[in-house]
Amino acid sequence: MNDQELNATFKSIIERVRQTATGVVSELATNNTASAAFSINPKNRVPVSRRLRMQQVHVYELLTGDDTDFVNKVYHYLLQREVDDSGRYNYLSRLKYKESRHLIIHELQHSAEGQAQRVQVVGLGLIRYVLKVYSRLQTLNLGKLSVLPKLLSKIIKKSLYIYEKKYLFKTSVFLLADSNREITNDLITNTQNKLEQHLNQRFGENEGIVQQLNDTVISYQTVLLNYHHELETLKQQLHQQTIEHQQFHQNIAEHITQQLGRTDRLQTEIIAQHQRISLARQDALYQQYHLRHLLADIKGEIHTLTPNDAARHLDEYMDAYYLAFEDANRGTLAEIRQKLAIYIPYIIELKQQSSTLPVLDLGCGRGEWLALLRDNAIAAYGVDMNGVMVTLGQESGLDVRHADGLTHLQQLPDASLSAITSFHVIEHLPFATLFNVLMEINRVLIPGGLLIFETPNPENVLVGSHTFYHDFTHRNPITPTALTFLLTYHNFQAIQTLRLHPYPEAAKVPGDDPLTARVNGHLCGPQDFALIAHKSAAIGDLE
Repeated sequence: MNDQELNATFKSIIERVRQTATGVVSELATNNTASAAFSINPKNRVPVSRRLRMQQVHVYELLTGDDTDFVNKVYHYLLQREVDDSGRYNYLSRLKYKESRHLIIHELQHSAEGQAQRVQVVGLGLIRYVLKVYSRLQTLNLGKLSVLPKLLSKIIKKSLYIYEKKYLFKTSVFLLADSNREITNDLITNTQNKLEQHLNQRFGENEGIVQQLNDTVISYQTVLLNYHHELETLKQQLHQQTIEHQQFHQNIAEHITQQLGRTDRLQTEIIAQHQRISLARQDALYQQYHLRHLLADIKGEIHTLTPNDAARHLDEYMDAYYLAFEDANRGTLAEIRQKLAIYIPYIIELKQQSSTLPVLDLGCGRGEWLALLRDNAIAAYGVDMNGVMVTLGQESGLDVRHADGLTHLQQLPDASLSAITSFHVIEHLPFATLFNVLMEINRVLIPGGLLIFETPNPENVLVGSHTFYHDFTHRNPITPTALTFLLTYHNFQAIQTLRLHPYPEAAKVPGDDPLTARVNGHLCGPQDFALIAHKSAAIGDLE
């Protein structure tokens, strides 16, 4: 049975029900004028003004009718007012260009005016989740991949429009069938009750009329039951179509889920590609650095490679290796900046209280800390012995100098720096060199100047016995106690210890007893620590 035949059958059944009800009322009026009190009188209906304000509406009550009816109804039900001229023109224009009615309902319901009315739209089914996905796609920002949410949005809009054209009439007939079945049942019940009351009143006076009316009721019941069976058959047919409709919704949802999964995989692949590009770029920088020195050698006199030349070339290869090692183990630029950001308040406080002299970062590497200082308008520069890293820092517009840290300190005048920082450097130095570095730091800092050291924390057993030795250039772990004593010996004071970067909770042994807490403290505690100290002031002491 096609849609036209289904519609014609349904209209025929409803018309026959109405004719039957009219016949019952007319016959009652003929037999007894008193029965008019029981007839279906439109005056008995509750006036519209006395009805309760509707707080929910079925979606198919909104969807049926032509475009003008649709716009009038959504404003009436969802916004509780008549449509204005601008709204009518806007939505009729969008409907003319095949805009989905579901999207317009969703838009008005979630507008500020619609949310204030709090009218609930029921019967959306799986469409509700499709609309949520559509709303999420409108706010999804994937940068260069923003074309994917736009493409998915177009797919959803087109699918909803096709769905409305293909399934809207059939589902509306299904709902109207249920509604008219309820009307039919109510009509049967009301008619029977009225007839029984009438027969009880007139039974003694006219038994023949009572019998005739009883027979009439029975015949009408039979007719109405037949109509009911026909409506049940129609309902079963429409139920099958509803199953197909739900399957269509499910297919759309699965398709959207697959597309979102592809988007996630594509984003992961792009991140991996960026990492590969970064490594390739670093290798290219090293090759450029190496070729620059090689060309300088070619321009000079050709001579036999001396042991010093061989050592220099080996150092260049090791510089490239160490850059790759840091890229693989220190994390992304954003992660490094987040870890270093905790030290910015110390620098800002120092700058507010004392000199505007620059900050020196010893072993600055690629310059992540220098970039963070620059973003906070703090004058700073760095030195590093790794030529490849120095090149990277300079290309980022940072003041990075290729020099040995101790040698550079020895060349500086007294009290020429406001602060000195060094992150994960001192564990690379022999003790004699570290001792000499601290002597020079104490000389070149202004009174009250700031010193920040960060290094791996051997209080964590896994760090001290295992991860510390991932770096071949590490000499030996330095404990917080030993470093505190060394700084105190060199006249630094107000020493503050920060224990940083513990293992995540998932790595800890489960339990809340003292023994478990101690085990977790030794194995999963902070992986790094920092000492923050001030050079003794010329007059008075720092708090």
